[in-house]
Amino acid sequence: MKPTVNYSLYLVTSSTQVAPGSSLEKQVEEGIIGGVTLVQLREKDISTKLFLERAKNVLDICRKHGVPLLINDRVDIALAIGAEGVHIGQDDMDCKTVRKILGEDSIIGVSTNNIHEVDCAAADCADYVGIGSIYDTSTKNVKERIIGITGLRKILEHMSKMPRQLNSVAIAGLNDTNIQRVMYLSEVNGKRIDGIALVSAIMSSRTPCETAKNLRHMIESPPCFAQVHSNISTVPELAAQVGPLFAKTKDYTPLIHHLTNGVAKNFSANVTLAVNASPTMGESKEEVADFAKFAGSLVLNIGTVQDRETLIYASQVYNSLNRPIILDPVGVGATKFRTDAVSGLLNNAYFDIIKGNEGEIMCIAGEEGLMRGVDSISQHTISSRTSAVEKLALERRCVVTMSGPTDIISDGKSTYIIKNGTPLLGKITASGCSLGSVMGVAVSLCQEDKLLAAVSATLLYNIAGELAVIEKNPVVSHTAQGPGTFVPVFIDKLHFLVNQCMEGDYNWMNYARIEKL
Repeated sequence: MKPTVNYSLYLVTSSTQVAPGSSLEKQVEEGIIGGVTLVQLREKDISTKLFLERAKNVLDICRKHGVPLLINDRVDIALAIGAEGVHIGQDDMDCKTVRKILGEDSIIGVSTNNIHEVDCAAADCADYVGIGSIYDTSTKNVKERIIGITGLRKILEHMSKMPRQLNSVAIAGLNDTNIQRVMYLSEVNGKRIDGIALVSAIMSSRTPCETAKNLRHMIESPPCFAQVHSNISTVPELAAQVGPLFAKTKDYTPLIHHLTNGVAKNFSANVTLAVNASPTMGESKEEVADFAKFAGSLVLNIGTVQDRETLIYASQVYNSLNRPIILDPVGVGATKFRTDAVSGLLNNAYFDIIKGNEGEIMCIAGEEGLMRGVDSISQHTISSRTSAVEKLALERRCVVTMSGPTDIISDGKSTYIIKNGTPLLGKITASGCSLGSVMGVAVSLCQEDKLLAAVSATLLYNIAGELAVIEKNPVVSHTAQGPGTFVPVFIDKLHFLVNQCMEGDYNWMNYARIEKL
């Protein structure tokens, strides 16, 4: 009878990575006590005799604790000791032949890297597939096979529609810094990865029991940044929350950490100050962790594409502390360099709000967009733009904002369109970038409802823009005459509106032109 397998925490052994002073057998047993649910014995560079001896020892440990043992590649070893099954790669004995040799009751897993290999594994009666490599790893050379979270999600989406359902585990480069993100962001159509396969995280640990216990807990728990959908159901209900949100700056001045482009720094800093928050523009990797301890949020803008390693590191630090991140993927789709940079960010971190123009959001959503430099050229209907925003919000499990003459904002469940604003916002440098700053302030004040935060920031920003060009007194007018005079008046209006909120006056929201779809 085929054994029931829990794939949750799947330990793949490596005798070359055993912690100093320990043994492979000890690491395996301590890992199982801590929570390992499945063990694969992998030995590439030892004799058959030694492999057989080690396999018997590990089998005894696994049987003692009721955990199945699979053997990597070596069908003969699996047969000799009576292991529960094998795991094979694309260059090993084919799955059909292995099934004939081991029989129907054995567990057979196959390493896969793409949809075709998954389909072949299913056709050949595999029980599960190992999908990867998710990230780079020191255990083998996988650089040509790295698929990231995006690739994993595409494969799981395909698997969710297969007539024969396979179990699956993610493999390569996985540890306590990324397993929750990988599991959370790859889920699609109700299909999620069944387990995480790890090597060095446990084999190299000096406390393998505690390490395994922590890993198992992380696998079974949602990440701290997991999306909570807005419980606001109507426009009037939402509108009533906008003013009180910014009124919170009376008692709390959030620190907004910017990793932004050089063109936007000054304007973004002034906008942040205008809405009663405090900006910092620290770019050094060495000070990211210190800023993250105090910052309300991180605004990450790739306008001049800083060091990618620092951007990824900063995002992961903020993820680990459950600090919100706003991603502004400036110019993605315009060049391969920018597109690769954004792909790397999305594969290595979670972003609470993704904010971009039509071309940028269309590109990330996998739809056709048209860019001129870092500017978007509108070419889609409101319906197709809305579909792209909702699709991306569902895929990335976050809030997505597409800015333009009509702004579209969605968390994948609720979608709003905002028609406020002025054409002058498109005539000044970094207006889109500094909207990200206001979103950073709003989400710092309202982490429990990120959709409300994104909508509130957009309304405040756009209405301030409108008020900067409304002629109230033709004799003594504090209004913009063009792009040059617009900037200072706009900043004044932002500050004025937030101060009104602090005083309990929310009448400026009467200007709001917002609809829920």
